[in-house]
Amino acid sequence: MPYVTTPFFLALKAGEELPLRPRKGAEGFSFTTLLTSLVFTRRCGKEASIPSTLSLVVCCDDVNKDKKNSTATNSYTLASHTFTKASGGDVSADESVVVSLPSPILLTSRGNAFSLVVKSTDEKSVKLSSDSKINGTAEKSPSTAYEITMHGSQRTFLTNEQMQLLSSAGRSL
Repeated sequence: MPYVTTPFFLALKAGEELPLRPRKGAEGFSFTTLLTSLVFTRRCGKEASIPSTLSLVVCCDDVNKDKKNSTATNSYTLASHTFTKASGGDVSADESVVVSLPSPILLTSRGNAFSLVVKSTDEKSVKLSSDSKINGTAEKSPSTAYEITMHGSQRTFLTNEQMQLLSSAGRSL
């Protein structure tokens, strides 16, 4: 089957999910991806940041469960990074860490892995302001955005329709 190999940069924000398999009823696609590096990024407000962990998690079918129970899943952390509280009170608006993987991570559209999810964990998710101590309510901490950018290469196998489209485009040149 013909294929196209392309480098890619794909960013997912905390809480986002990237499906690796087509959803039921959707047209099938076929690919193989090699992840070679990850960039963990935290963007925070001007107030002091709190320690937090950012993780790239793969969700897989549970192959050890009975086949009748199709909703059983396992999740595994592929990589994670812990951002620590900045020392000295100065906090950079952006903090990034590049992780070069010792060996590429292989993901396919046909394997047991069905999605990638970015998860963030703050050790402290709320802070008490001076007014909130009196009222007994909590105020959310300054907005912080987390993101993981994946780098690698992807081989996408082309369908017959895609091949026809490419050949007709080539003839028109």
